[in-house]
Amino acid sequence: MQKLTDKKAARVAVAAVAGLGIVIATLLAMLFMTSANRDAGNIEAPGMTPRTTTTVVAVQQSLDGQWVAENNGIKMTATVAHDTISVELVNNDTTINFWDGSFESFAQVGDVIGSVRTTADGTIMVSSDQEKTFIVGDGTISFDLSFMGVTKHIKATHV
Repeated sequence: MQKLTDKKAARVAVAAVAGLGIVIATLLAMLFMTSANRDAGNIEAPGMTPRTTTTVVAVQQSLDGQWVAENNGIKMTATVAHDTISVELVNNDTTINFWDGSFESFAQVGDVIGSVRTTADGTIMVSSDQEKTFIVGDGTISFDLSFMGVTKHIKATHV
């Protein structure tokens, strides 16, 4: 056998320790990578409030009942019942039919409801439209009223 000199023996020992150090560092890195991220979504810094998730559920509201809007002494009433809507203009003792049409009795805030005219052709109504669009708000329904070239946006509140 060949005799190792002190310098060679020292080099071999350093190489062995370095190799062992690399193996240990690799094992520790692998262990860290496989276990540390298991719950990474829930890691919190000290003093921070835990994260929570909130789910917002859109709630449908019943639109059945009476709705009223007033403008310059003229009152407009809408009655929603059984998937229909009837809108009337009221001034003192005079009531004029503005709209009769289909209507959804349940909807969410922000929904747009398309209403199709349901009265017979011989019935006199202020609106000559065959379809009308209503927008559901928080306690309101709104629509456009057009007469003689002038359009007003009407917002009726639930009473």
